[in-house]
Amino acid sequence: MRKRLGIVTWYGTNPNGYNFGTALQSYALQRVLCDMGYDARMFLFKSQGNKGIVKSVLDYIGFLGVLRCARRFMRSGHFFEDGAVRRLRRWNKRHYRETTQEGVSCFVSGSDQIWNTYHHFDPHFFLDFVGNAKRVSYASSIGTRGVNPQCAEKVKGLLSSFNYITAREESGAEALRELTGRSDIRRVQDPTLLMRPDDWRRFGLEENLHQKPEREYLLCYLLSKKSEYIDQVQDVALRLGLDKIVIVPALENEGFFVDGAVRYVNATPCEFVRLIDEAKFVCTDSFHATVLSMLLSRPFVEFMRFDDGDTHSQNSRIYEILGRYGLMERIYNHDSEKWTESIDYVPIHSAMECDREESLALLRKMIEE
Repeated sequence: MRKRLGIVTWYGTNPNGYNFGTALQSYALQRVLCDMGYDARMFLFKSQGNKGIVKSVLDYIGFLGVLRCARRFMRSGHFFEDGAVRRLRRWNKRHYRETTQEGVSCFVSGSDQIWNTYHHFDPHFFLDFVGNAKRVSYASSIGTRGVNPQCAEKVKGLLSSFNYITAREESGAEALRELTGRSDIRRVQDPTLLMRPDDWRRFGLEENLHQKPEREYLLCYLLSKKSEYIDQVQDVALRLGLDKIVIVPALENEGFFVDGAVRYVNATPCEFVRLIDEAKFVCTDSFHATVLSMLLSRPFVEFMRFDDGDTHSQNSRIYEILGRYGLMERIYNHDSEKWTESIDYVPIHSAMECDREESLALLRKMIEE
């Protein structure tokens, strides 16, 4: 009998501009663990129907955020016109397997910013409910430069029960080492990087694009509501000679628009990956859209979502992924042309493969030992 694992992270989709990174990282971790021979399932919190997915969305954007999304979605008419809700529910059902606590021998707190205590502290994501089962974390991210002092002691106590701890960013691993006094905390790859480029291409081809964009398009997926993004996107399009702009609305920035652009609404995660794969160029401030651009060998430019001096800044994850693979020059700079240049992905993918193998070996070790 295969060892059953319970994955504890944000997961699932939401009808109106949900965060694609949430869906992609959770799908990738479950798929990779299943490919490794485990019976890996998303832990259904409190075993209340679809509470796992609902709670994930509530934790991420809050109850009022859900109400705003629902109101926008109903007003848009898509509920009646194209069955977007049904399509996304089908996507959830097809790509996630769920479990209750019964029969789980090891719980894995997954990736994404589930440990970002400046955004929200939830003991559930620190596996406070587990009891005697094994506890490990895989690429859990604190997102910022440290743990919120208001809950630091609680976090320290909860982490003391973990058999193994790994973090997505080296800065996060260092902050957790300092907090806990543990020297065994390691940095590992985000789950999306554990799947290879061809895996993601096949994933993107699982569904047809319900809006077929014209070829040679600039794809935009932007989380921040920075007003300067409009001018920056227009500057990118002008310099690259691309007059077709496709915007995938993000949950955090649902209203973003540039004159003349096409909005690709209600995309599934499969469509999102395919849109990146077929784009001529990508503009983003999203960690996971950046990762997918790199995996799929797409040229991209990075907009910085936060000011570096902000206590809540999440820029460290962007700096780390770009710095690790020699891509810091992809950060947008109005006075530079370097981000417009082509990217030699051969050495980058070679380095990614080494990191991937190291992370997979550590993941198996954490579960088995």
